[in-house]
Amino acid sequence: MDNAANKEKFHWKIIPGILISLIDIWWIYDNLYLLYCYHYKMIFYFFMYPDWVLIINSIIGLIGLAFGISLTIGKGRAWIVILINILLWITGGLIKNIII
Repeated sequence: MDNAANKEKFHWKIIPGILISLIDIWWIYDNLYLLYCYHYKMIFYFFMYPDWVLIINSIIGLIGLAFGISLTIGKGRAWIVILINILLWITGGLIKNIII
């Protein structure tokens, strides 16, 4: 009887929540690592994003991470969180590509 109760407790919202959180962690890491490399490493890049673009994209990643965590712990609706994160990723990508 305990196995049946444990199976009912598993929520399928955990999987997209973890996936969204991992993508947002990568998004934050990628932008902050570029910012770090631009200022503290002796690497010369052919093209560099402005600092404000990397900082805004990091903030977008933090917002998306908060939504992903809220979905993982069961506080949000899956389709709303997924839609918000897709819009955030599109916004961050457009900010990076408009600057080019």
